[in-house]
Amino acid sequence: MADVDGPGAVVRIWSANPSGDLRFYIDGAAEPALTIPFRDLCGGTRAPFVEPLCGVHSSGWNCHVPFPFARHLKLTASTHDFYYHVNVRRFARDVVVASFRASDLEAPALADFAERLRAATESPAAK
Repeated sequence: MADVDGPGAVVRIWSANPSGDLRFYIDGAAEPALTIPFRDLCGGTRAPFVEPLCGVHSSGWNCHVPFPFARHLKLTASTHDFYYHVNVRRFARDVVVASFRASDLEAPALADFAERLRAATESPAAK
């Protein structure tokens, strides 16, 4: 799905019909930093991949949670019977990036950010 030299970050994943598991290999690791069912990543109901960062809109499954990498990213899937887009933002070679680790998903910052976005879009001032 993606094989990119870094530094950079996956900034969006989209699918019309996600299936199987996604595997994120970061910086040349032999084991994936994250393996997750595609629907769980983009469905918007599995923490920390929740609305408004992830979700199904207009029949498209979306994830806007960034997955940073310092040297390399390889994103693979266990099946290949789906449509998808993977958007990657590449940074200048001298930019220092802290690579994604699965433990990053346990940090309260992502949940807090999702809650602040949700509150901003639900407030009367945002309308």
